[in-house]
Amino acid sequence: MAQYKALPTLSFPDAMTSVINNLFKCKGRARRSEFWWAQLVVLLVSMALTPFAGFILDVLCIPLAFRRLHDTGKSGWWWLGAPLLYLCTMILFIRDIVWLFVGYGSATVPAGWSALLPVLSHILIAFGIHFIYRIIMIVFMLQDSDRGTNKYGASPKYVEITGEAGEVPAA
Repeated sequence: MAQYKALPTLSFPDAMTSVINNLFKCKGRARRSEFWWAQLVVLLVSMALTPFAGFILDVLCIPLAFRRLHDTGKSGWWWLGAPLLYLCTMILFIRDIVWLFVGYGSATVPAGWSALLPVLSHILIAFGIHFIYRIIMIVFMLQDSDRGTNKYGASPKYVEITGEAGEVPAA
């Protein structure tokens, strides 16, 4: 069985260099430190400048999220859950609002707060699903790298130790 040695955590400059060098690459793997330093930059830019600037940086970080998921052995397509959930929520919300004003296919439309119950219930269900999805994604992003090579490439964190003296192979 192979033994692996973990490389040190990436410093902020090293992580940002890696993010910029791999900005548009969805293939491969990205370490936790690379991902979380980039997320900190997105948050600080959003707070310091405008949410729009943070949004642009967040969009640029989509390939990084794919690579981070790859590093834990997950498909990058897990990231697609968020936009799909938002789209489904908006479709349901628009449908409910239209039904609220047009009616639910019957001659009588409930009056008062009871008319809002379907809309509110769908919003609460959608919020719960979004919350669960976000927790799952945070857990995925916090997981340690797969040791060795997985189907997405070699580990950027772990190097295989060879020989009896525990020498690290030259890169």
